[in-house]
Amino acid sequence: MKILLKACVLLVLLQASLQAKDGLNIDPSVSDEDLYAEIFNNIPTSEPLQGTLTKFRAQGGADVSGTLDQLSWQLEVLCLSYPENMELHAYTGWIFFMRRKYSKSYAYLEKACLELNSPRCNDWCRLAVVEGMQNPQSPKQWQYFEKALGFNPNDYNTVFLRGLAFLRAGEFQKALDDFNRGIEINDNVGIHALRGFAYCGLGSVPQAIEDFEKYLAVFPNAPQPLLFKALATCYWQNEQYTRSLETLKKGETLFPENPDFSLMCYVIYLPYQNAKECQNSIDRSVKIAPDAPKVQLFDSLWEAYNGNSAPGLKILPRLEAQADEGLISHSFVDLLWKELALQYYDQTARHFQSPEFSKEDSGRFLKKLEATREEMKPFSNYKTVFQTMDCDEVFSLFM
Repeated sequence: MKILLKACVLLVLLQASLQAKDGLNIDPSVSDEDLYAEIFNNIPTSEPLQGTLTKFRAQGGADVSGTLDQLSWQLEVLCLSYPENMELHAYTGWIFFMRRKYSKSYAYLEKACLELNSPRCNDWCRLAVVEGMQNPQSPKQWQYFEKALGFNPNDYNTVFLRGLAFLRAGEFQKALDDFNRGIEINDNVGIHALRGFAYCGLGSVPQAIEDFEKYLAVFPNAPQPLLFKALATCYWQNEQYTRSLETLKKGETLFPENPDFSLMCYVIYLPYQNAKECQNSIDRSVKIAPDAPKVQLFDSLWEAYNGNSAPGLKILPRLEAQADEGLISHSFVDLLWKELALQYYDQTARHFQSPEFSKEDSGRFLKKLEATREEMKPFSNYKTVFQTMDCDEVFSLFM
């Protein structure tokens, strides 16, 4: 089973690469202090940028954010005074991007590239990245990447970042092609981690494991929980069950505020009826994030497994509403529907027919319950929904 990556993981994956990537800095999580140092240690030679930046560096001061605010404002004023200065507009767009002000960044980069015809690979690459961040499905980003590569076909950063954009868009083969090309240009462990995700998307599990392990051999405590969840899933798919559990346990240690690792351990222990470890896993997740919808869902699933449907019946309507709001995946909520339909169909039906539900809500919930019951009929002899699914199938929900 393939691991499906959501579009929102772009920034997570980008950060995963920065420890081993050199060259063009486009890290959107960079601190004001680091940005301040980078700006004033690398002042362009052209006017009016040189004079403006030199003046701000001389001012110094402890208020780095305040200085950057003033600088940003001054650059905008300069752009008004020098509307035909391509480098000034490109530089201003980069500053705003680094400060996570993407709409302003896009406006200045767009003018530098499309109106003032920047001949620089980096400018077009940055424009492509911001375009994709604002609209992951935009075809313009690919045009801008192509334009950048037209100026420098072997630019590592552009090849690497286009691969990252393909990865976010779910174009796994194209992402893999770019990551392979990037490795030919400048091999480093950061790009191997990202190539591992491309392999995951293509279902090439052994290759994904090899790339993830190569990255973690250099950065064993890498601060990317998604990487450890993906590796644990790959191990399970590759029948390396002990390694999978070890990876999740390490995730619990490295990310003590993330309940996902404990919940994934629960998924492993439940089919083996390891009640003690199941309870411990649920307890850990509740201690970490008692109000998290996902944690409350799994807590109610564990109660249902042990003969108590009340928590699940109580929480299900709220979880449905939270799923509609995007606070939890509908795929997670469907686990509870299946569990209740499998074990407590009659009780659940009576619950939704009670006066506490409006006629409309009652009809909607009963319809969903009946459809779920039909779906679960082949598994009528199973005690829990998790016996009807492979662990890696459940793991993929955490991606």
